[in-house]
Amino acid sequence: MVVMAAVTAAVGGIGLAAPAGAGGGKAPVPCSLLTEKQVADLLGEPVDDGKREKVPGARACQWETREEGVGGIEGSSLGLTVVIHTSKKARTDFDELVRDQDNEIIDGIGDEAVADDTFDVPVAGRVGRRIFEVDLSNYDTSKWDGDPRAIATEGADIVADELSGTGLAEPVEQPDDVLARFADDIPVPASFMSRTAFGTEYNGGGAFGGDLTIDEVVAYYQEALPDAGYEVGEPTTEDVDGVATTVLTFSGPDRTGEIEISPNTDPPGATLLFVSYEEVV
Repeated sequence: MVVMAAVTAAVGGIGLAAPAGAGGGKAPVPCSLLTEKQVADLLGEPVDDGKREKVPGARACQWETREEGVGGIEGSSLGLTVVIHTSKKARTDFDELVRDQDNEIIDGIGDEAVADDTFDVPVAGRVGRRIFEVDLSNYDTSKWDGDPRAIATEGADIVADELSGTGLAEPVEQPDDVLARFADDIPVPASFMSRTAFGTEYNGGGAFGGDLTIDEVVAYYQEALPDAGYEVGEPTTEDVDGVATTVLTFSGPDRTGEIEISPNTDPPGATLLFVSYEEVV
C-alpha cells in the first residue's frame, strides 16, 4: 500500500511517508500512544521498549519482540510501528486513499481509517487533522498464525483513542503581556494580540488576532519571514473546517512551519492567524 512515499527506508518498512512540510501543531510522541504491555498483547510476545525515529514529515516508534523468529522469519524480530505524520501533504494523500474505491474503509477507528485491500497492513487513520499509521514487519503468514490486519486494526483503534484524548496536548492560555512565547524568531504583526499558545519554542504554535486584511498579512509575511532567515512559499487557498483559509509555508535552518490566515468574526472584519512549526533535526 503506497500512501505517501519514502519514510520506508528511514523507519524500516512502513508504507506511509511524507516529504518535509508544515506540521499541524505539536505532534504527539508515537512511543507514548501504546504501552509496552499493549504492544506485547497485540503481538502475543514480550517486546523491548519502543525505539523512536524522527524523519522529515513524520515521527515513528517501533517495538520489536525480544525473541527472533516468532513472526515466522528466522533471525528477525516481529515488529509493530506507529507513525505520526506532521506534513500537510499527508492529509492530502490520506484523502486520496479514502476516495480510492479499491481501498477498504475500516469503521470505528478515529474519524476515518483505511487499508489497501490487497495488503494486510498498514492501517492508516485520521483523528482531526492528524494522520497516523500502524504497521507490522518481519512476518510470514505461512509460518506464523498471527493475523496482521487484525493486529494493526486493533492497534490503530488504541492509537486513535489516545489521539482523541490525552494524546494531543491542549492549548494553554498565553499571558496577556507575552506576545510570542512560541518561537520568538517567527515574526507576528505588531498589532496582533495572542489568543493562545502551545508547545515549546521548538515544536508548537500559536493563534493571533488582529486588524490587518488577509492580503496585508500575506504581504507582511512575504517580507518579514525572509528578513528573519526563512524561505516562504507562495500563498494557497484551502478549505479548513469550512472556512476559506490562505496558507503560507515557511522553512529555515532550524524549523519548518505553516501560517493559516482566515477571516475572524470576533470582531467582524478582523483576521485570525494560526502559526504552527516544528524543529528540523
